[in-house]
Amino acid sequence: MSAFIVLASLVGWYRRIRLPSDERFAIVVDAKLDMAGMPLIDKLLTVGIVVMLVASVVVFAWAITTPRVGERFTQLAILGPGGMATDYPRNMTVGENKTVLLSVESFEHRPMNYSIVIVLTNQTDYNFTVGGTSIDWNATHALAPYVGISQNFSLENLQYYNTTFNFSVSSPGTWKLQFLLYTEGQTIDQNAYREVHLWLNVT
Repeated sequence: MSAFIVLASLVGWYRRIRLPSDERFAIVVDAKLDMAGMPLIDKLLTVGIVVMLVASVVVFAWAITTPRVGERFTQLAILGPGGMATDYPRNMTVGENKTVLLSVESFEHRPMNYSIVIVLTNQTDYNFTVGGTSIDWNATHALAPYVGISQNFSLENLQYYNTTFNFSVSSPGTWKLQFLLYTEGQTIDQNAYREVHLWLNVT
């Protein structure tokens, strides 16, 4: 379609230049404005209208040429071992190995520094400490209640951080396996930037 428009335009331009100048189609706009005999109020109104028209054109051009920044957010998700939002570990025994997939994707429109904390809490006690600041994603982590492990990482806009997390639980009970995501400078507590969790029944 674009090629056809360009070709037709070239043919039209060639045919036009072959015509005598007085036979060529042209649009002439007479933009002369005689304000000599106008009252002062009319002159001011005319100048104001012209200024507003020019400003409108400038604003319209700026709106077209300036890219809009959409909503800024970070997506945090956990998936089952098969990479789907199904088959999450729910019931397990002490020391039994389980696996989930962790996914973080940035839509922040700028580089971001994050910390992810993984910790076991329960229905009544949400306090915890962080016992390690580096996670070996290839290892199986024996999680003790209220002692979290963490990892720092950075993402560009639209970049993602996907990894497998293998774990076991050292104590029986009903535990809340929390994945807490923080941005740089945030205090490490329950007021995370993003949070997802699984309830585990450990016997």
